[in-house]
Amino acid sequence: MGATSPKAESSRKESLTASIGGSDRDGGVVEQAIANAQHCGVGDRVWFAEIDLADVSAPATSGVLFCNPPYGERLGQDSDLGAFYKLLGDVLKQRFKGWTAFVLSGNKELSQSIGLKSSQRIAVFNGSLPCQLLRYELY
Repeated sequence: MGATSPKAESSRKESLTASIGGSDRDGGVVEQAIANAQHCGVGDRVWFAEIDLADVSAPATSGVLFCNPPYGERLGQDSDLGAFYKLLGDVLKQRFKGWTAFVLSGNKELSQSIGLKSSQRIAVFNGSLPCQLLRYELY
């Protein structure tokens, strides 16, 4: 792949028409995401919110959602992770109808707790951890 010129990079940023946002319940994670977006020159085009999963709602009638929920590797095993994944599935089913959701999962058991049938599974790595990117069509 060739390098992108600063002018081409700038024109792509200017033509961005989709709303891009992110959220986490941890304010420190949100602050880090804001700093990363600013460092990449897109801080004025991306929004972030400190919000709990139970309070998340779709910002539009359709879109694409990417989610990287915890899966126990870095944070350690947490008995509440199964309940978290079930809540994730409930939020997707109830509040994101008309959307396509992608969930990065490094734990097959936890991903089954989502309670949705994935339409596609793509093997990927998150750093050195083998994961699956699960695609869900939400109707």
